[in-house]
Amino acid sequence: MNRGMGDPGMCQRLIGLTLILAAGSSVDAAAPVVQPRAGFQAELVAAEPLIESPIALDWGADGRLWVVEMRDYPLGVNNQGEPGGRIVCVEDTDQDGRYDRSTLFLDGLLFPTGVMTWRKGVLITCAPDILYAEDTDGDGKADKRESLFTGFGEANPQHRVNGLRWGLDNWIYCANGDFAAARTFDASVPESAKSTGFSASQGEDLRRLMLAGASIQSNKTGESISIRNRDFRIQPDEGRIEPQSGQAQFGRDRDDWGNWFGCNNAIPIWHFVLDDFYLRRNPHAGYPPPRVEASTSVTYPLGPAGRDTGAKRDRRGSPWTSACSITFYRDNLFGPDFDHNWFVCEPVHNLVHREVLIPAGATFQSHRAPDESASEFLSSTDTMFSPVSVRTGPDGAVWVVDMYRKVLEHPHWLPAGWEETIDVRAGHDKGRIYRVFPAKAKCRPMPRLDRLDSSELVATLESPNGWVRDKAQQLLVERQDRSASPALEELARASAEPRGRLHALCALDGLHALDPKLLEAALADPHPAIRRQVIRLAEKVQRPSNSLQNALFKLTTDPAPMVRLQLAYTLGSSKSRAASQSLARILRDNASEPYIAAAAVSSLTEQNTAQVLDHLVGSVSELPEPLLENLLRTALGFGEVEGLKSLFARMIDSPGKQNNSHFAAVAVFLDALDERNESHQNDTNKADADVQSVLNQLAPVFGAARAVVVDGNAPLKDRVQAVRLLGRLPDSPPDDQDLLYGLLNPQIPDQLQIAAVEALGRSADPQAFQGILREWKSFTPAVREQVLETLLRSSGGPKTLLDAIQQQLLLSQEVSFTAQRRLLEHPSEEVRNDAGNVFQERVDADREKVIQTYQPSLQLAGDLKRGQPLFEKHCAACHRLGEIGHVVGPDLAMVRDKAPEWFLPAIFDPSRAVDAKFVSYVAVTDDGRVLSGILGEESGERMTLIGQDGKPQSLLRGNVEQLSSTGKSLMPDGLEKVLKSQDVADLIAFLRSPIATKPANK
Repeated sequence: MNRGMGDPGMCQRLIGLTLILAAGSSVDAAAPVVQPRAGFQAELVAAEPLIESPIALDWGADGRLWVVEMRDYPLGVNNQGEPGGRIVCVEDTDQDGRYDRSTLFLDGLLFPTGVMTWRKGVLITCAPDILYAEDTDGDGKADKRESLFTGFGEANPQHRVNGLRWGLDNWIYCANGDFAAARTFDASVPESAKSTGFSASQGEDLRRLMLAGASIQSNKTGESISIRNRDFRIQPDEGRIEPQSGQAQFGRDRDDWGNWFGCNNAIPIWHFVLDDFYLRRNPHAGYPPPRVEASTSVTYPLGPAGRDTGAKRDRRGSPWTSACSITFYRDNLFGPDFDHNWFVCEPVHNLVHREVLIPAGATFQSHRAPDESASEFLSSTDTMFSPVSVRTGPDGAVWVVDMYRKVLEHPHWLPAGWEETIDVRAGHDKGRIYRVFPAKAKCRPMPRLDRLDSSELVATLESPNGWVRDKAQQLLVERQDRSASPALEELARASAEPRGRLHALCALDGLHALDPKLLEAALADPHPAIRRQVIRLAEKVQRPSNSLQNALFKLTTDPAPMVRLQLAYTLGSSKSRAASQSLARILRDNASEPYIAAAAVSSLTEQNTAQVLDHLVGSVSELPEPLLENLLRTALGFGEVEGLKSLFARMIDSPGKQNNSHFAAVAVFLDALDERNESHQNDTNKADADVQSVLNQLAPVFGAARAVVVDGNAPLKDRVQAVRLLGRLPDSPPDDQDLLYGLLNPQIPDQLQIAAVEALGRSADPQAFQGILREWKSFTPAVREQVLETLLRSSGGPKTLLDAIQQQLLLSQEVSFTAQRRLLEHPSEEVRNDAGNVFQERVDADREKVIQTYQPSLQLAGDLKRGQPLFEKHCAACHRLGEIGHVVGPDLAMVRDKAPEWFLPAIFDPSRAVDAKFVSYVAVTDDGRVLSGILGEESGERMTLIGQDGKPQSLLRGNVEQLSSTGKSLMPDGLEKVLKSQDVADLIAFLRSPIATKPANK
């Protein structure tokens, strides 16, 4: 099918149009009015009917352009789920820099999201699969189609697997697409799901599809891995797949030096600092979040705020609502001001945003360019202009893919009934691709790498263009031509271009031709990014020479933090005592650098932990608390009892005995014992006897803790930490519990009462629970919240709580909606039944009826000053707006542009269109605890649940007996019980107002 030949006149009008809007030229009405930054021009290089609904692209080694068309967005081409996605190949037949012919390569795809040229065909991300497609007979159409990996989630097309970016390590990286899933699900489908437009059979599977995508199978190896809450990388030829730290929604990209970044709709850039591959080595440690938000900017659109609301822009900037397709400028055509620049699309605000990235320790910070402090790199007043993908092209220009749609929000998130009045497919037969470059510059011609032999490809590794270097490296690795090795080695040694040296080394790695002597020399490279990658490559040397190892060890004091970060990782692959000594030095010297310290902790293994601890004993009193906690957890996990004794002995004998940090360290040790179900009581085997010997050594700390708890003049933070030790041992004095009960007093600070509740609840003793509830009437709201959380997460707490309500120790209405729902949906049938009897005033199951009841509130004038305290009371536990609230659910700054009608289902039926990453989960541990919340960061052998109070709960995967999703939002139904129509009007007014900066007076 040749789309370019259908209407040559139309094709020429569209393809031949060049927009130089910086100079104020008029444009053809057929194209949107796009405005690049001053001094730049935007050239339209492809448009309908050549392409339709483009969302992603890649170039082939032969210069052709491959385009993903999501023509079936958002509900299928017939609004009933019929596939209509395609891969088309467009060509510039007359070599004028503009495409004039389109060939349909593959169709019948349901919501394809990404493409990458690979060998003789292309890789395609199209959930539930990653496909390989090839034209074997030369007719331009794919006749070979193979599923390489399968199991990816298939719900909202905006959140599906995507990406496909070449890594320096010769892997291909992909974005997960924001799925945070477990395979346990409730097969029932709410009424609201039936309005999505899917067929009946698909509607029944909607929730299952939202909750799929955790376990991915390689069809070549038959192996499966979990990528829940993580991105991943693949090697298609071998069928290998591995999880990667962090998770991106649409687009994962790297800079020239191997740093990876992602984004989601509300956050334009994350740096993925820590590497999951390394963190998995030490399952006993807890790590900081592996991704760091690097920018705090807002956007400055040209047109009205939102596609359908007509709201006015805030002069202070608009929050992010649809950030996608982060990419780095990897060329020199734009000049030195564009070094270390990144771009991201914002289709809802009709713009492409640009910032400058600067190093900040082991990570980065980002800021706007001075000449774009309140403007955008590319923007438009045409509200159908929908930039969804941006790349640095092989010609040095920035390429922008414009899906050109009236509605980008999925109908599942539209207010009820809007899909009946709005054509959600408006623009499906249109689409444009631009390239943006300086008005005085000339783009390079498209390279023909397919015509180059291996020696010519080696020379191409010095290209100023990142895509060209990546593709040349990819082709060298595909060919496996070892004759290129001498030229690559020469380039690695002598190239004046650091990027050329780097790619040469990585290509040699892909050819399995790395010379240890070359690596040793490269460890002294003047560029820190090369030293960093060479350290990584050194891990592959089977028997490193003493000189190579010594060269590595010298880098423990390298001035570049990222070099020390990689060295901290790599030292864990060596079993030598010298490596352990170097690792200890990195831990000691970088103790205040959380990411370098985390990398070093990941290198602690069963073989080296004792040696590292031995080198650290003299510095233990100087180590920050998080690092000390990780050392204790690791030593316990690997059974290094002597190391534990040495650490504790030095703490106890150090100046300022038994202070806050010592109490915290011992408490962490006890928590780690509990987490691993170690017994404090049994000394019949060596492991228990070893643990008991450590506990005996700590007797002075426990005694000091009791004294501090009752000392009203002691610092509050010391008393709080000391409380964590009371009653923790089987031979604890009987009055420990009395001390804890004595803290449940209105005269005692909330922090101490909360710590006492946690300590009493740790025993899971029903009598302790009853003792806590007897004081219920005197508790402040903060303490009551902790009491409910403590009871709900323990094995016997829910029954004690329900009994107490029946005994009127507390009233059913004093139990929050969230706590009520946790009881009504508890894993235990007995608890669910008892809760149903206690909470007889059920929430109305017909959420649509509730929403209709509040329709008149939309006609009332809202008062944002009255709305703020309502937000603080009912929303701030899970949501953050400005400086108010907790970051658990979505950041509400991005809903300011929503129409008032949008808010009613969001408030009264929060599970109607809950984003997969905000679905509530319930985890049952093997000791009977029941925890609930949304899934947070996952890395190594740990997962995190974030409860409604915003507190993270870290869990070892091995201790989780069952993990299941409720399929519902963490936000409960039932606010109609406490909100009047005027309250709703006031709350909406506050949510739509400029972001609050301080809480209301209490």
